Amino acid sequence: MAEPAAPPPPPFAFAALPWHAPLLARWRDASRQGTRPQATLLAGPPGSGKAWLAQVLVAEALCERPVNGPCRQCSSCHKLAQGLHPDLLWLQREVDEKTGRRRRDIQVVQVRRLIERLHLSTHYARGRFAVIEPVEALNVTSTNALLKTLEEPAAGTHLILISHRPQALLATLRSRCAIWRCPAPSPDQGRAWLLQQGIDPAPVPWALAAPLHVKEWADAEQLSVFARWDDNWRAVAAGRMAPLAAVAEVGKDEAGAFVRWLTRWCHRSMTLAAEQDQPERLRALDALLDDVMAAPAQLAGNVQPGLLLESLAIGWWRATLPLRRG
Repeated sequence: MAEPAAPPPPPFAFAALPWHAPLLARWRDASRQGTRPQATLLAGPPGSGKAWLAQVLVAEALCERPVNGPCRQCSSCHKLAQGLHPDLLWLQREVDEKTGRRRRDIQVVQVRRLIERLHLSTHYARGRFAVIEPVEALNVTSTNALLKTLEEPAAGTHLILISHRPQALLATLRSRCAIWRCPAPSPDQGRAWLLQQGIDPAPVPWALAAPLHVKEWADAEQLSVFARWDDNWRAVAAGRMAPLAAVAEVGKDEAGAFVRWLTRWCHRSMTLAAEQDQPERLRALDALLDDVMAAPAQLAGNVQPGLLLESLAIGWWRATLPLRRG
């Protein structure tokens, strides 16, 4: 049987994100009162930091000498930092050996193995934690296997379920969990946190609602690429750049990333256009978004990526003609 996946690779999150402070305080109060939920569902939008929060909650619980947070010095904290703590099980979709990609579902064999491990004795006598990320990746069979454990959890065990779409989960599963909603940070919170990380958020102001994504892009040195795409797309709308030139530098292997970026760009730009009462720009963006939303399915088919991106650029150029004439 497959082993439950290890915790995420280092660095492990020991300090809460600023917008998680109320949830951390709630966890500490429950721990002091002995009312910590045996099953907690962390629900919130992508980029709100649910997996980060799960690590912080686990670190608080498993630390041997916590003082206003984990000490980071004890044996338990060292094991967490190395991704090797025996009392933390982290369940995700497995990687298919043939394709090298993650499977669509969390398989029932993974859940059954997890349940077996939860019934073993703990190593550090501070309980055992299992995190399932994301819980909506469970299929019908694996969900049913988990339900009995949620109804009758083993003593000393705690499950943390991470969900981007809690409304898609079975009501029987939700009803067995304490549901904690993880908010997305405000733009000001996101901007302040990024600056603390040494990241200038200016190249992607449209993405500030998800600063964790911005940090991932910065770590992967993608921000300069996004900034260039943003400049080119605006230049097309202003008539300063030919539409084909705007996408000429996007390689065929980058087409999927470009479409995902353009989806976020459209949503953010539409929000700004509505706030600034720009109905013509809003109509142009709405027309573009229809084509952008259809692009992933086309990329999955036989379409040539370069031709698809050129079509999107030409569509944007045409949609913004009224803006240039005005």
